[in-house]
Amino acid sequence: MLKPLKLSITKTANTATIKYHLLDGLFELSFSYEGNSLVVKPSLKNNNQPANFVSIIRDAEVKNVSKVYRTPTQIMGNGGMIDWPVRKMDYSSCGILTGLVADSGASMVIATRDFNKYNSYTNIIPTERNGGKKLLEACIATEGLPPTSLPAFYFTQNPSAYSAMQNEANAIATFMKVKTDKKQSYHWCS
Repeated sequence: MLKPLKLSITKTANTATIKYHLLDGLFELSFSYEGNSLVVKPSLKNNNQPANFVSIIRDAEVKNVSKVYRTPTQIMGNGGMIDWPVRKMDYSSCGILTGLVADSGASMVIATRDFNKYNSYTNIIPTERNGGKKLLEACIATEGLPPTSLPAFYFTQNPSAYSAMQNEANAIATFMKVKTDKKQSYHWCS
């Protein structure tokens, strides 16, 4: 848990930055727009404490969302559209991209596009833990490595859940230089 000693906000024509001044460092969140995405770029500087996770959002309350499109990574279970979890045991972590889907089908997608060094997650907190509130966390897993060049988070919206997920998947593939012109293949990993 970072404990800021001071908070400052700076704005330029295209970027707003929140700076959390720490005892031994600085945590920054820079906000800007790239195309139709709100981009939040975190950075942690001169912090002597190893960080296993860096959260850009923690305990954010989500409203008017009934379903979550969950993308699993590694051994995180099944993916797809799920109802917002209720019971404490239904805690859900989403990797790569997360879709927050309203009853109308309109969606907001939260994703990082750079997976060269760190993995990112959106944690969907069951309502039973928070008196019925729907809360989420967006974080980067650093595994205790020095958090240099943290990936940005992209927030995009679309009236269609399918288009929202497809557009962001394409943006991630472009950013990571994935060869999308080849036939899909499947592999087993134990």
